[in-house]
Amino acid sequence: MPGVEHRIAREASSRNGSIPTNLRAVSRDFVPSKKLTNVEPGRVVHSIIPLSVLEMMRRQDIPAVDELDEYHVELKSRRLGMSHTVAREIDRYRQLARRDQRVTRAEAIALLQLAGRRRDAALLFAEAGRVAADLAAQQVSAVARGTWHSLPRIGRLRMGRVLAKRLLKGIFDVEFVELGSDMVVSTRDSVLIEATPQGSACALVGSATATLLRAFMDFEGAVQHEKCQALGESECQWRTSSPEGNDG
Repeated sequence: MPGVEHRIAREASSRNGSIPTNLRAVSRDFVPSKKLTNVEPGRVVHSIIPLSVLEMMRRQDIPAVDELDEYHVELKSRRLGMSHTVAREIDRYRQLARRDQRVTRAEAIALLQLAGRRRDAALLFAEAGRVAADLAAQQVSAVARGTWHSLPRIGRLRMGRVLAKRLLKGIFDVEFVELGSDMVVSTRDSVLIEATPQGSACALVGSATATLLRAFMDFEGAVQHEKCQALGESECQWRTSSPEGNDG
């Protein structure tokens, strides 16, 4: 059976912090770590990544209201994001994401490459990062989320730091560390760079990081892509200063 990259490409071509021990226990296993079996470690990608990219591809291809005239059928047929193939793949990835499952790295790379060839690729990846972060946040268990909400602000920030760190590692396969007042996210083996050597897909991690920090740490700043393997650096790195008063 042909993979997602073949199905979509065929259709496209045819159309031209430290926290108390009890909080650690609550947050430690807030999301399962299911992976494909019989696949070499590091060669899988969480299904949330391709799902978010396809979701944004569809959203950006929906015509504006003033475009919905008598030619809307022809217009729809020319927009890949509105195709039946993309709709089917979105449904498939949604099912995988609900089960916290992953896809092969090769499948994810092929889809990211397809998105990277679009003229709106930079915007698509940035928006996909926000969608992916929202989906990732839904992986937090009700128990962990309830505990987090019930804590005083300092405790909430500390636990939120742990939750954000685990989501960034578990969903996006990047490392989160604090260096002084800075928060740094990095990776040396980015599927995004492998798929888009020019670095356009890196915007997905940057926007996802900012979204997760805002969700769990009351973050109000910006995340900068300080180092990029596309520019010859040894790793991709995103850095931001901790929000004022969020020490702990």
